[in-house]
Amino acid sequence: MNTLVSKAGGQITYEVPQIGVIEVATNNPGTFLKEMLKNKQVLSIGPSVEVNLELPEFETDL
Repeated sequence: MNTLVSKAGGQITYEVPQIGVIEVATNNPGTFLKEMLKNKQVLSIGPSVEVNLELPEFETDL
């Protein structure tokens, strides 16, 4: 998969091989998406979304 991503203009930044998931960075997202979608090994592509959970403080009685 690294070769496929590299040829499309991306670089793998995170990988979970057990389930076939990768996170990729690229400087040219339009071209990268077009190239990746041409490949039958790629089942889906979506943007990364960073979520900041600001949870309230709480105490537990253990």
